[in-house]
Amino acid sequence: MPGHVLIIDDEAPARSKIIHFLSKCDPGVTVDEAPDGPSAVDAIESRKYDAAFLDIQMPGMTGFEVVYNVGIDHMPPYIFATAYDAYAIQAFEAHAIDYLLKPFSFDRFQRSYQRLRQLSTPKLDSTPADMNGALVQIRAHAAFPWRLAVRQDGRTHLIDPDQIIYVESDEHYLRYHMADRQLFERGSLKELLAKLDPAIFRQIHKSIILNLRFLREIEPIAHGDQSALLSTGQRINISRRYSHHLSDL
Repeated sequence: MPGHVLIIDDEAPARSKIIHFLSKCDPGVTVDEAPDGPSAVDAIESRKYDAAFLDIQMPGMTGFEVVYNVGIDHMPPYIFATAYDAYAIQAFEAHAIDYLLKPFSFDRFQRSYQRLRQLSTPKLDSTPADMNGALVQIRAHAAFPWRLAVRQDGRTHLIDPDQIIYVESDEHYLRYHMADRQLFERGSLKELLAKLDPAIFRQIHKSIILNLRFLREIEPIAHGDQSALLSTGQRINISRRYSHHLSDL
């Protein structure tokens, strides 16, 4: 049973989410955090961990480089937790126990953690069934476009959905909120939802779709409604009618 776990991710909200899920699975677990690859290598080489959760794309050193710098035989059992779906096969070849695709639900996290708890050896060879199960999940995410065409003022803007913080509907128009700009186009939330990965984008209000990667906290307010605090510092309302769309978080 994992007693000492290392969480390696350059984003503090991502580390906090794993810590929260770990506390629900195993209140007695001890957690250390590493915000980048070099500090993760130092931590693993200087103390013994029972398990690790590891992001892949980080500044300075990727998650794979952490594994290869430490050495696969010297790594604790580990799970990749990443927003990118392109590395699943490489992750299993590097003896990862599982591959969590962000944003993941507590149920999905719990299944991965159960595998860690059952381990009695420092690494688990992945079977074809293990890999196929992960790839089914990943291919489901890959069915959605990696760029959206937003048409404004006669120009077509190609945007990465990951850049969208939230989308707001204003009568017959959509307003895309991003960190560096806003874009408008004629359309409906219903049409847009069909183009977006439901594991990442959820309708939280009759006029708002939220990118869950920017969600930091949910706070109750009056009459059953809730307030979403985003990593950007913004707050937006979650209506009671749509709050069940977040029940798996």
